[in-house]
Amino acid sequence: MSIDLSQFHQVFFEESVEGLDIMESALMELDPANVDDETINAIFRCAHSIKGGSATFSFNAICDFTHVLETLLDQVRSGQRTLVLRHVDLLLESVDCMREMLALAQNGDLEKTEQADYLQQQFETILAGDNSSETNADNGAGNTALAGAAKPQLAQQNEQAPWQITFRPSLAIMQTGNDPMRILRELRNSGAEEIIANWDSLPSWSSFDPEQCYLAWQAIAPAEINKSSLEEVFEWVTDLADISIEHGRVTQTLNTAQSDKKQYWKIHFVPSIDIMRTGNDPVRILSELKNSATHYECIAHTKGLPDFADLEPESCYLGWDIKLESDTTEAQIETVFEWVADESQLTISSLVPSSESNIEADHVDTPAAQLTVATPIDKPDSKKPNKTKAASKTNTDATFIRVGIDKIDNLINMVGELVITQSMLGQLSDDVDIAKVPRLVEGLNQLEQNTRELQEGVMRIRMLPISFSFNRFPRLVRDLSQRLEKQVDLVISGENTELDKTVMEKIGDPLVHLVRNAVDHGIELPAARLAAGKPEVGTITLDAYHKGGNIVIEIKDDGAGLNRDKVLQKAIDKQIVSASDAAMMTDEQVYDLIFQPGFSTAAAVTDVSGRGVGMDVVKRNIQALNGTVDIASTLGEGSTITIRLPLTLAILDGQLIRVGSNIYIFPLISIVESMQCRSEYVNQLAGGQQVFRLRDEYVPIIELSKTFAIPSDTDSIDGALMVVVEFDGQKVGVIVDELLGQQQVVIKSLEQNYKQVEGISGATILGDGTVALILDVQSIVDLFSQKLVVAQNISTRADGYQIMRSAKALN
Repeated sequence: MSIDLSQFHQVFFEESVEGLDIMESALMELDPANVDDETINAIFRCAHSIKGGSATFSFNAICDFTHVLETLLDQVRSGQRTLVLRHVDLLLESVDCMREMLALAQNGDLEKTEQADYLQQQFETILAGDNSSETNADNGAGNTALAGAAKPQLAQQNEQAPWQITFRPSLAIMQTGNDPMRILRELRNSGAEEIIANWDSLPSWSSFDPEQCYLAWQAIAPAEINKSSLEEVFEWVTDLADISIEHGRVTQTLNTAQSDKKQYWKIHFVPSIDIMRTGNDPVRILSELKNSATHYECIAHTKGLPDFADLEPESCYLGWDIKLESDTTEAQIETVFEWVADESQLTISSLVPSSESNIEADHVDTPAAQLTVATPIDKPDSKKPNKTKAASKTNTDATFIRVGIDKIDNLINMVGELVITQSMLGQLSDDVDIAKVPRLVEGLNQLEQNTRELQEGVMRIRMLPISFSFNRFPRLVRDLSQRLEKQVDLVISGENTELDKTVMEKIGDPLVHLVRNAVDHGIELPAARLAAGKPEVGTITLDAYHKGGNIVIEIKDDGAGLNRDKVLQKAIDKQIVSASDAAMMTDEQVYDLIFQPGFSTAAAVTDVSGRGVGMDVVKRNIQALNGTVDIASTLGEGSTITIRLPLTLAILDGQLIRVGSNIYIFPLISIVESMQCRSEYVNQLAGGQQVFRLRDEYVPIIELSKTFAIPSDTDSIDGALMVVVEFDGQKVGVIVDELLGQQQVVIKSLEQNYKQVEGISGATILGDGTVALILDVQSIVDLFSQKLVVAQNISTRADGYQIMRSAKALN
């Protein structure tokens, strides 16, 4: 009886990724001058396990590649070969290469990559006894020359051939605020004649994440177009994608060989612009068609794509012409479209098999994006790392079992309902016979304690040590510092601090950007550090710890620090602030300007940073997690960036308030204090805006009833209740009718179940069944600021600075 080994593939992939993580960690600890036997054995065991598993499952490309690594490592651990820095560099590159090969194998691509061929050739040269690579290991110029000579050369292209452009964005590119469709539209406007999409990495519908980008693209542009104009299209995403622009041609083939059993279909599919608002997804439909086809070709119409400023993320602007070879009948194809037939233009016609591989789309009169499963995307060569100094990484062993996220989420939802039930019973106790109240209260107290313990236990299931995120940084700092010819030590502490998996995944990219900035902008070159009386080696400290129910992450460097005057002058030059306003700004407000879009104090743009792209996205992503980010800096001594995040996004400690008949909830983390508003402490600014004198500062007053246009019991702010909240360093006083007490609530997404509402971040169900809305402090301040902009004709930068400066003018 044969065994279907495919059922074990996922386990192999997961264990291999874990093995590569261990390899990378151990390689970062490895000192060629003093090789530790235990470390080299750990690296060897990982390579050996991956080779054995790949051989078992017939992943021959991975097996062959890993074999040469294993041979080199075996020679080093047996003392037959001396380890040099060049070996470590190649092994680290091999870890990256194997990650890519595993990802391709998961999607059915079992071929060896070009980078794998190059690296295998390097290892085979070393194993054959040619030590030229090792001789030049510490010679930057020699090493570069060798690498350039050894790189596999593609066939020589005619310089008059059109440009072949490859664009493979990272999965998380859209989570950084970048939109591949905008880039493709700019590419088309720059003269690209054909855009070919590769969706080999598109997962099954059950695994599809709408916030990730699974596609890659190739494009053809006329040879007469200047290369620099094509490069400008991608300049904001160079750190978020693999991009290649070379002379060449894209060749496409689609096997349309005759088959008695196959049928050929041509499908014209134009969904309505609102199709995604009804819960339907065109990508799901295309994925189902692809999975049922032997060969598949699809042309996406971009004619309906509006200008970037008019793009709406929930609208569908594309249409498709699809050609497929399949056993599928017309009735089966119609079934795929049955849920969207009323919302789309759809025609299905049979084709006579032809040797032509291209679809004749007579009605396509604009450049089209062609999706094909027959055209592989070439990977650009990775850059070779240089010599550097890196800090060690702690590897914590953990005993664990794999649990599906869906099971954990269901358990968390059940605990949430338990919290609601406990709250409901607490309210019902008010109506019980007075003689039985003590026993009922005792039971409720026990239920509350048990509920809290169960909730905390369940939440810990989703908690992971932040080392899962921190572990990427020693390698990043090592590679980046050698590119910039700097010497940097990375010190990591608090790596066992736990954080919700969802929060950790979303904080990863912002942390990468901040650490890159610390290396590039913070740490000086060795000569500059010595001239300033500092050690030649700079230090970046990455720390995490719990504080007040939140997690705090600090990125600290001992570099040059921020020049306050330079930051202010840049802001004035860019007309972000006026010279008069700048004179009134605090250090905190000045450094906060770093997070403005397009703001950069870098003297020159590099391939690492300097374009002013990214810090605004960092702040926006952190704020989306209900977190804050602050900068403290001392010129000549360094900077510290502090991020504060909630431990989880599922449950919130909140303050219940009432405005009229409506119940709202303020997150406790945002509340500074509550008080009665007295008229003698209230002043009025130009335009009618009122501010409250709170000790030594003025706080703008927001009347929630006016912001949301709802009735209120409060006729005058004199004597009214005011909740002072703070967001991003700005305080405002919010007038409410009543404070109802504090309560832990389960957050329900309002956007998923209804739509996005300004000023509201979510909803919850109280114990009596009442639906309470959770207030988004940032959004409320923005709404208020926008209204103040209109009323006072102040700067359109609605971040609260203008409000505070107007208030401070009263002092």
